[in-house]
Amino acid sequence: MEFREILIELKKPFKPEQHKERSLPGGGRWFFITWQDIRERLDEVHPQWCCTWTEPIYIGDYCHISCTIIIAGISRQAPGNAPIQLLSSNGKDMSRGTPIERATADAFKNAAEAFGIARYLDDQVKTVNLLHKQGDGRAYKFAKENEQIEVGARGVTKQPTGEKLITEPQVKRLWAIAKRCCKQFAKKLNLSDQEIHQVIANYGFSDVAEISMRLYDKVIAKRCCKQIEELENLSAANF
Repeated sequence: MEFREILIELKKPFKPEQHKERSLPGGGRWFFITWQDIRERLDEVHPQWCCTWTEPIYIGDYCHISCTIIIAGISRQAPGNAPIQLLSSNGKDMSRGTPIERATADAFKNAAEAFGIARYLDDQVKTVNLLHKQGDGRAYKFAKENEQIEVGARGVTKQPTGEKLITEPQVKRLWAIAKRCCKQFAKKLNLSDQEIHQVIANYGFSDVAEISMRLYDKVIAKRCCKQIEELENLSAANF
């Protein structure tokens, strides 16, 4: 395999379930890939890869280390760091592993990103869209939480709807029904997933996860014939 082909394989998005979440200061969440999954990607694409680390050094309250990954004779180096202590608001140590272990993992992930592995995570909007297209319900909740934080930062209070929304399993069920009912017609009409999303929007929702429990059964009941009609109308429209 040529190096160009190796890079293409390394840069491919990870599976939805491999995307983990961590909370951000001030609220919100950030999707990330663990260093273990990155290591597995390297093993799958180019088993002969190798890496080295520098000796750790301590500057202030942080441990610093650099990692160099070598793939097919090409090397990439990147630094990593980790706080010596991670304390909660009540003074409890929240760190996992030693500072050297955490800095080593951080440097490894950064060096892997230099080859393009999980680089798309730098754009969390793109990441959310990717997960959403793959049916991961967390993406919608993530976007909404960040939207609420942004609205709050502008000094505007976002009013809650007061209605309980459908659960994640119900979101998946509704999407599965839409895909199942519309599959043959979408193929016939040559519609994209984005255009099928517009059919859902015709029910008055920007996303299936916005549907309330009160309206869930109603949407389910009118699913097939209504979607087929709307898909046919949609195919005749100009975009």
